[in-house]
Amino acid sequence: MTPVVSTSTTTPQSPQDRIEALKEKYAALERALDEDPFPTLGAVHDLKRQKVRIRDEIYQLERQCHPVAVPWRGSGSVNMSGRPRVRGSQ
Repeated sequence: MTPVVSTSTTTPQSPQDRIEALKEKYAALERALDEDPFPTLGAVHDLKRQKVRIRDEIYQLERQCHPVAVPWRGSGSVNMSGRPRVRGSQ
């Protein structure tokens, strides 16, 4: 049986509270995947689709709460993680 985790809410929450609630739902979906010893492909697909939706919503909320300044990459002095590049590393 595939648990359905709703990502909609009826009461207004702060973005941080919403992120925490979504992380709890995401963890519940991971547990559901781990606990079923013989899941059907449909059930796995359903759970993973729910996880992707939750992860995307968390990402959007985190971007709203903490906008990230993208460093200028013209000089090549910063790697993809935003940290200073060390010579000899990619």
